[in-house]
Amino acid sequence: METLMEIITIVLILFSFTFVALTVRIVPQQAAYIVERLGKYSRTIEAGLHFILPFVDRV
Repeated sequence: METLMEIITIVLILFSFTFVALTVRIVPQQAAYIVERLGKYSRTIEAGLHFILPFVDRV
């Protein structure tokens, strides 16, 4: 039973890291990215650290 809990814990940790990696976008200096939400223009993001919704927003 302990090995099952360890496997579930590892899977949840990997899922969390993947989700965070897909959520954070870093825009370099001298650049601007366009964010589309479900295929339509949503906003323009400037240089810096930004968060987007994975699978909903596209840069």
